[in-house]
Amino acid sequence: MISPAVPRRRRRGRSAAAAASRSGPFARGLFTAVEEAARRAGHDRVLDAWGADLELLRRG
Repeated sequence: MISPAVPRRRRRGRSAAAAASRSGPFARGLFTAVEEAARRAGHDRVLDAWGADLELLRRG
């Protein structure tokens, strides 16, 4: 008898960190595109108010 497929559980910690490191360049590129669009739409003051958080998002 064949047992039904059981989804694997992700390990917490290591796999989450690995996923974050792989998605970092994508996330930075996505944020750059969103920031540019937001500035073109006139949201400069809102973005600038984020201060250090904005720099963190840019660097990843």
